[in-house]
Amino acid sequence: MADANPYRATPPLTSVSNAVEMLKAFGRQGEWGVTELARELGLGKSATHRLLQTLTAGGLVEQVSDRGTYVLGMELVRIARAAARRTTLGAVAHRHLESLSHRAEDAALLTVLRNHRYICTDVVNVTRHIVSVVQLGDTVGLHAGAGGKAILAFQPPWFRDEVLAEPLVRYTDQTICDPAVLQAELEAVRQSGVAYSDSEVTPGSASVAVPIRDAEGRVIASVNVTTSSFRMREVGLDHYRRLVRGAASDISADLGYRGTATPGQGRRTP
Repeated sequence: MADANPYRATPPLTSVSNAVEMLKAFGRQGEWGVTELARELGLGKSATHRLLQTLTAGGLVEQVSDRGTYVLGMELVRIARAAARRTTLGAVAHRHLESLSHRAEDAALLTVLRNHRYICTDVVNVTRHIVSVVQLGDTVGLHAGAGGKAILAFQPPWFRDEVLAEPLVRYTDQTICDPAVLQAELEAVRQSGVAYSDSEVTPGSASVAVPIRDAEGRVIASVNVTTSSFRMREVGLDHYRRLVRGAASDISADLGYRGTATPGQGRRTP
């Protein structure tokens, strides 16, 4: 008897699969040339170029005119923002980011754990006092920046060991790439509950971040304020720390967190 569902076990379209893998490549690295991207995907240059042109026509990628390379397009950013705000965390956090940005007069960011990296899923910069150097969809290693350290410090020891065992990317001269130094930094974050960074990812940019916990007490994200290093020193860490702590507490509470979690609480995913 013939299968009543004609779509059962339909093999994926190769072109669509290749396009998906291409977009994932842009998630790993923000800018690609045709030759480099073709090598990364195991495709010919001609096929890679055709895919890029198709995605460019749809606004999902854009060509950098002065270099001939490609970056993610604004249409994909719009789609990603809509998807992020439909998630529980995204929907809960956005209004708190708006309030935080108003109070700090700086950019407020939501950064979420993704494997051994963290991704910026929402940015609110209401006052435009400072133009945020972090963009929606940016991904960074967990060892660099306040947002990453606020998340990494409260992961289980086995997870921290995995991250620190990998090559640690040096984004700037201030990025902490020595595992021993980073371990001490993470211990300080666990003790204070607040992470700081100054020029660790972008020169001249400083951040204060506090972890966000879900209903089970696991640290799944962080909220932070990003401003210039000069303004951070001028306004003072205590001001930003108070504001960011309040926002993180409110977001965690809205997610259902009620108790006091043990630092490093979490569970291994299969």
